[in-house]
Amino acid sequence: MKIGLSSYSLSGAMSRGEMDILQVIRWCAENGAEQIELVPLGGLEPSKDPSLCREIVRTAQDAGIELGNYSVGGNFMGDDEKTLRAELDRIKHEVDTAASMGIRNFRTDVAHFGGSFEQNTISSFRKLLPQLAAAAAAIADHAVQYGITVNIENHGWFMNGSERVRMMVEGVARKNYGLQLDVGNFVCVDEDPVIAVRRSLPITNVVHFKDFYIRRQPVDLLNMGGGCWFPSQFGTALQGSVVGWGDVDVFTIARLVRESGFDGIVSLEFEGAEECKMASKAGLTILKKLLRE
Repeated sequence: MKIGLSSYSLSGAMSRGEMDILQVIRWCAENGAEQIELVPLGGLEPSKDPSLCREIVRTAQDAGIELGNYSVGGNFMGDDEKTLRAELDRIKHEVDTAASMGIRNFRTDVAHFGGSFEQNTISSFRKLLPQLAAAAAAIADHAVQYGITVNIENHGWFMNGSERVRMMVEGVARKNYGLQLDVGNFVCVDEDPVIAVRRSLPITNVVHFKDFYIRRQPVDLLNMGGGCWFPSQFGTALQGSVVGWGDVDVFTIARLVRESGFDGIVSLEFEGAEECKMASKAGLTILKKLLRE
């Protein structure tokens, strides 16, 4: 098991100009991360800059940290063939980019994050599943030449919930396709994370540890105090927290991950109101304790 951080955890520092991706890689290594997940956001576009890819590889090698995972967004929910083909070509190029850096785990979305309740019904999901699975299968088939495993993440409202992601993985039906299991994201669709993790571990290739504060008060009321609360699909108020400080039972979940025999990439992903470097370091310390003892 390689325990580390998603670069997204430090996106606050990057957006403020305090760190660039190379500094993030070094910071992660210096603060106990064994691997880093690269998330191209906020102007970070390795797929358009081969020289940056080479710098990332050199920096990681010098710091003694593995480039464990590469995560990008994607959306195949439309019906315009030209747009869908362009999206497929774009993500295949991102796979090529990951391969150029020696990364062997690749996560991509296939659907939007939110939408109306009607857009997120199980009937809508079943209707779109063949189209989404076909796109994901094409990505996995492209990735197999590099020895890359492609993963879907339980993310947002539409492609979330333990049953939906299992249907997706089974629909793609490729040996190099599985789940990037975000243990906290199940609360976004009001599913019990402990039960969902137990169901999902057999199809999991990469694990994300994320924690949330969970409240029943109105989001607008909570945000009057300067928070960054957002609603779950059914209106529960959520705000990201330091892993181990929130209301997701990460202690039980860590035990389930250990007992399952999982031996792959584990990334902490922080998105909350706390200062990101402090939150990442504190969460990583807790996570390593939970997974190693």
